[in-house]
Amino acid sequence: YTLLLPKEDRHYMTKSQLLDQVTMLLGGRVAEALVLKEISTGASNDLERATNIVRKMVTELGMSEELGPVTFGHKEEQVFLGKDIARDRNYSESVAQAIDNEIRRIIDEAYQKAQDIIIEKMDILHAIAQALMEKETLEAEEFLEIIARFDETRKQELVKKEKNEENSVQAADKQDNHVQERKGDFKLAENVTFE
Repeated sequence: YTLLLPKEDRHYMTKSQLLDQVTMLLGGRVAEALVLKEISTGASNDLERATNIVRKMVTELGMSEELGPVTFGHKEEQVFLGKDIARDRNYSESVAQAIDNEIRRIIDEAYQKAQDIIIEKMDILHAIAQALMEKETLEAEEFLEIIARFDETRKQELVKKEKNEENSVQAADKQDNHVQERKGDFKLAENVTFE
């Protein structure tokens, strides 16, 4: 099971951040296949989460190279059918097939990327597995210490990546604050009366 620790509450994520998240979620399944030479039900939740992210990227966020910046289907509340929200399919069978193919392509690419990373960093994987056998849960600091033991450059890359993510979040927060300030300006204007 992979628990993502939010840096902050994120409503803004880039395509590359989402693809990295999908790659990370597929890492458990890939590691099983490489190390144990067999897969299990252990990574099923991560696989489901990865697929849901990619499906949303393709059908709701317009992040598909093949299908372009288009959304497919629209949300409909169907509580009386026992579902909170369903997606109404307003596209043809051929588009549905194209959506499925694009989801599959993105998942396959992320799986291959995860496989390449794990093969390259197998020494770290074994060290983390050993630490988890000794201690059931690793805190973020412990995890980063294991990585740093193998390569100082990797530690610097992680720190740089975290700073870039923080900067992205801060930029999004500034944008949100600017919008809120502008909304406040409009509210002030609404309350002005002329005599």
